[in-house]
Amino acid sequence: MTSSDDGYTDHDGTLVRPYLVTGGRTRPDGRVLALETLVTTTQRGDARSDHRRFEQRHVLVACREALSIAEIAAELEVPSGVAQVLVGDLVDEGLLRIVESTDANEQVIRRLIDGVRAL
Repeated sequence: MTSSDDGYTDHDGTLVRPYLVTGGRTRPDGRVLALETLVTTTQRGDARSDHRRFEQRHVLVACREALSIAEIAAELEVPSGVAQVLVGDLVDEGLLRIVESTDANEQVIRRLIDGVRAL
């Protein structure tokens, strides 16, 4: 991704600070989610992804398959705290859901199997 299309660089090339993305918050308004927490887009989130800000839309599209908050931070190239705030807001709005541990275990096993097959 170049700095001109990363969503954080203004038209004149100035950087948009991550705290602007979160409204100045460093923690979610609701519960604090661990970096390893897996989330996935809900049907409602999928239907409304086109009508969200760049960062939220990016998260909703990326989370069509379960991702951890750490993976989301890496995908967006933002600090983990910013990703936690964005994800927390989307969970509170019902646009993302937290993947239960049994679902997470199954997805981890599937990823491992896919990784082994790729070898």
